[in-house]
Amino acid sequence: MSADFARVKNSAAASRLAGLTLASRQVLLNAWRTSVVGGFVRGALRQFEVASGPERTRWCATTLAVAAAGHLGLRLLLSPTVAPGLPAPVIAGLVIAAAVLAWKAEEFHHAWRHSRLARLVR
Repeated sequence: MSADFARVKNSAAASRLAGLTLASRQVLLNAWRTSVVGGFVRGALRQFEVASGPERTRWCATTLAVAAAGHLGLRLLLSPTVAPGLPAPVIAGLVIAAAVLAWKAEEFHHAWRHSRLARLVR
């Protein structure tokens, strides 16, 4: 049975579709390496790697707040029949909680490190 799978794998790897997929992947990777957006993302990831715990918490909370607020804005464009099932007040609460967390990141980070819940998660 494994010989059949090997034959199928070799046949698929030698196909034009596989060659096209690999070539497309290489084009996209090269474009990403040389793009302005790719450079910005790589720089942001390097900054995130050397950031302190509270700074990382602030970054993540800000990202979550912006994404949830954007979600609320997009919901206004949808009809009620296709709007997501999660109620808008829950998402609004998430925006508020993430904004407060971003605002008080140092305090949260310190409190979390000494909390019982953090000890249970470790």
